[in-house]
Amino acid sequence: MNNFLFVFQGGSPIRLRSYRFMIKRILLIRPPSKDISRVLPLGLMYLGSALKEKNIDVKLLDLRLDKFKDADLNEEIKTFNPEVIGIGLLTVESKSAHQIARHIKNTNPTLTVIFGGPHCEADPGLILNDTNIDFMVIGEGEKTFSELVSALQGNGNADKVKGIAYRKNGRIIKTKTREPIMNLDNLNPDYGLVDLEDYFQFSSSHEYLPQRKRFLPMFTSRGCPFECVYCHNIFGKKIRYISEEEVFSQIEFLHKKYKIEEFHFLDDSFNIDIKRAKGIFDLIFKSGMDIRIAFPNGIRADFIDDELIDKMKKAGVYRLAIGIESASERILKMVNKSLDISNIKNLVKKLDRAGISSNGFFMLCFPTETREEMMKTVNFACSLDLTTAEFSILIPNPGTKLCDSININQRDEGPYNFENYDYTSVNLNQSCVSSEELVKIRRKAYWKFYFSPVRIWNIFKATPQKTLVLKKMFSRAGFLLR
Repeated sequence: MNNFLFVFQGGSPIRLRSYRFMIKRILLIRPPSKDISRVLPLGLMYLGSALKEKNIDVKLLDLRLDKFKDADLNEEIKTFNPEVIGIGLLTVESKSAHQIARHIKNTNPTLTVIFGGPHCEADPGLILNDTNIDFMVIGEGEKTFSELVSALQGNGNADKVKGIAYRKNGRIIKTKTREPIMNLDNLNPDYGLVDLEDYFQFSSSHEYLPQRKRFLPMFTSRGCPFECVYCHNIFGKKIRYISEEEVFSQIEFLHKKYKIEEFHFLDDSFNIDIKRAKGIFDLIFKSGMDIRIAFPNGIRADFIDDELIDKMKKAGVYRLAIGIESASERILKMVNKSLDISNIKNLVKKLDRAGISSNGFFMLCFPTETREEMMKTVNFACSLDLTTAEFSILIPNPGTKLCDSININQRDEGPYNFENYDYTSVNLNQSCVSSEELVKIRRKAYWKFYFSPVRIWNIFKATPQKTLVLKKMFSRAGFLLR
């Protein structure tokens, strides 16, 4: 997920222990990224809401938006004059995030820079090796960020703040783990920190085929109880839910106040509690709201029954993703992906009959994966009645069990060269095929899946936004012909 990351300003940790300063203004930044959709920065909006409760003036700068140029960062810092800057990032954004931190320090060396978010699940030494970074926030940020602000305004001693890492006397200090936030009903993103109209102009917040133009992403839970070795663990293994009533209340509020027509649920484990999921859909259906719902991050295929499909359809669900990853039972077992492949084909057929568009997530380049296993996954994807499919090259993100298991000395690309991390390049190839062959297999997968008259027609009819579909398909064709 998107995810939480933070940067603070006000001096190095050592200096902060020797004096106090007031924090009146905090600037939150999301770094630019050409490979990630311009989904609403919910993580920073949640953080901003928590900081405002401390009577701190908060501003959010989303550098993914086309309207922001390089010079805008200087201008925002100059005019807003923050004491603290928070930067939220994923590993694929780390290059630009470090560039921003370096720029901040070069502009004003007294400023303190703190990272947070999924990327900060990595070994703190990997990130704090950059001396432009003073603190990193690990895990959920609302309470941690607020407590760190209090420490900076008090005695400057961060030792007792849970969930952070920083340098002290040449050593990396990692404090105790922060407990997960249990009552999510009390957390709300601050929609006043952004201009929502900026996000409606894009084809999608987090989705390939949106039906409506005014859409927003949202979370209804945090955490995932499963042990897939390639996943970040920022929200922990204990799943926590926003109550059914509160979820409905938030949807109703956004629908009425901002005329939101479509909602994209980004939960990692929305339907693990299948009774709760059905309850949410019942509330939406009974309200009579004319909305559409998508699950671009996916829902668990093994927690879907016929009744849930029926309730989803009645509530306005028109599209969902399924994390299938591989058709190889050996690979699935190796990465702790608890999924019965034999049930997938029947599930996709049921969704298709219900008029619910489906997107399949598949990954290539698992450790020891053979060419035969990759092609088995490709052929399986093409055999399904999926509307769309995504074939990504596995990213061994730092802090995941998968990445920890890789021997640094065996890494073709060297140890943790984050600058090369993206969703289309080969990163730390541990498969049984060459990096060049991997790229060819991925391209072949897209060609075989999409260039079918039936598939093209199904995609075209899945959304009213026909112009968008044509643009995306021409773009895909360009990728395949390169």
